[in-house]
Amino acid sequence: MRSGNKSTDWTARRLFHTHKSVIILTALGLAINIAYMLNSYISNRPSFFRHLGGNVFDHIIIILILPLLFALGYLADRNRATRETLKKVLERETYISNSLQSVFYPQVENIEGYHFSARYRSGLEESELGGDMYDVFPMGDGRTVIAMADVQGKGLRAAITGAFTKFVIRAYSGERLGLSETAARISSAINREYGADLFVTAFICVLDEMSGAIRYVNAGHPGPLHVSTERAVDILQATSAPLGIFPEQEFTEGGIVLGPGDFLVLYTDGLYEFRGGDEATPETIAGKVRGLLPTDADTLVGKLLASAEGLSGGTFDDDVAVLALRRNPTRDETT
Repeated sequence: MRSGNKSTDWTARRLFHTHKSVIILTALGLAINIAYMLNSYISNRPSFFRHLGGNVFDHIIIILILPLLFALGYLADRNRATRETLKKVLERETYISNSLQSVFYPQVENIEGYHFSARYRSGLEESELGGDMYDVFPMGDGRTVIAMADVQGKGLRAAITGAFTKFVIRAYSGERLGLSETAARISSAINREYGADLFVTAFICVLDEMSGAIRYVNAGHPGPLHVSTERAVDILQATSAPLGIFPEQEFTEGGIVLGPGDFLVLYTDGLYEFRGGDEATPETIAGKVRGLLPTDADTLVGKLLASAEGLSGGTFDDDVAVLALRRNPTRDETT
């Protein structure tokens, strides 16, 4: 019996919540009609049975209030239900978006002797996801893979392709082949999945944590920056075509060594390509970085992104990703 009573109470509460405005406004309409009729009866008792007392047109108007209030209540309930549904949908989409962001744009963990900092901005106001991605993961043998890629397009479709690229990079990097062969396999996988109509610019490198040596492949990506403690900034220009253009491609490796205090700065072209800005290039970014030294990785990334936001008026035309890696300086060096 108690269970039945609880179920009945819950059903009643749910019905009242769902049709609250209809119930309240309809009850108000009935109360107005009853009050008016009683008032008319008291004021016009001799003629009450002829036309319910008072003026007949007044009665018509008062009686019409009842369906009007009912209609207003119904519309109010529908509007509230729609808002609640939209709120739930937005909450669900926000949860999904935040979950996907944690996959596409992970919180990069520092490794011994090095400090990472990364930021991302979507080119679409309605979406926090896009076609730019970055990833950092250990190989388990004292080496770490660092990758940044930029997929054609924006929004969810580009984000899905970016996720595919990310996991293909992880999969083939685990086979411990040469970096050029790894890039070739990644490129073939993208071509098989999406065809020649879609390509991905990418910078993929492997860091030897002990020596600071980095082997890299730049597949059509805006040149990352190697920043030395002497404030020299070298641009690691692309030496290979973007991933996925052909079923089979060859990729050329390059190499640098990060000394203590040196930076490696990766970014996508959204950092300098936007309407209303001057014609900018990787050389422009190199000049900005040189002007920010000495600094640390977090400050460098934050100021680069803030500068781009200021020049673009706060609205990017494309997705933007920035990642900086700094080898920790020796004790006698300053930041």
